Amino acid sequence: MRALAEFAMRGRRQAIGVAVVCASLPLLHWLSIAIISLVILRKGVGEGAFVLLWSCLPVLVLFWMTGDAGPPIAFIGSAGLAWLLRTTMSWQLTLVALVVVSAVGSLIFELVAGTAFDQFAELYLAVTDQAVGQDAAVLSVVEAEERFANMRILLLGFFAMGQGVAMFGFLALARWWQSVLYNPGGFQQEMHQLRLSPAIATGVLSLVLVCLAIGTLGFVRWVPLLMVPLVIAGVCFVHWLVAARTMSGSWLVGFYIMLIFLAQLFYPIMAFVALTDSWLDLRKRIRLDREV
Repeated sequence: MRALAEFAMRGRRQAIGVAVVCASLPLLHWLSIAIISLVILRKGVGEGAFVLLWSCLPVLVLFWMTGDAGPPIAFIGSAGLAWLLRTTMSWQLTLVALVVVSAVGSLIFELVAGTAFDQFAELYLAVTDQAVGQDAAVLSVVEAEERFANMRILLLGFFAMGQGVAMFGFLALARWWQSVLYNPGGFQQEMHQLRLSPAIATGVLSLVLVCLAIGTLGFVRWVPLLMVPLVIAGVCFVHWLVAARTMSGSWLVGFYIMLIFLAQLFYPIMAFVALTDSWLDLRKRIRLDREV
């Protein structure tokens, strides 16, 4: 991974070559996005624009063939976030922008996805019915259409959340590459210090509560996406805590296993940790306790 980033940063041709090759291979899209973000972080948006434009060619061809708007949204959105991080040097603002970019991307995806996404929603409903032993044939036409529309809305909400998490992952990989190549230890320090301000944390929580209070699926669909900055901040706090307590790396391995397989439980727990840290500055309190 480091060798790939180092090769891409030798010059514009190398960066374009690596990014285009990776963008042409469906399973390596994420590497292309990370390379583009790295170029923007290191050399600026002007240089990164060349790499982005060339990389978008195979992605747009894939979009024309399959109708999948996810990759183009991820490419453009991640590039914008990388520019913002380079300009502001603030992960807080970048996470706020991440929510906005993912929400807009979800709405664009909804407009252009067409029948491909509808077929996926139908397949998901069929698999769900089979898993729970429910017979969709007993539903009336109106009930079936309403059920399909609700599932479509929820899936679009999870798509927005997935896009947000993915774009953060691409940007974090690019920032880690930049740290390894030019500023050893810088990325770890940034992640350990990532803490949402009380104003941002309260604003995010307020939006979540408003969506839940309104209660319609059109608003509830945004709750998973709105919680992404809180969950990321909570995960960063766990990383800091493990380092501060000089705990074994196996703790982080176990933590991520639980985060993946028990997401419904740990997702709100991480959000609560982030809120508590924002309001009470847990890092400061833990340091004071250790000094005492």
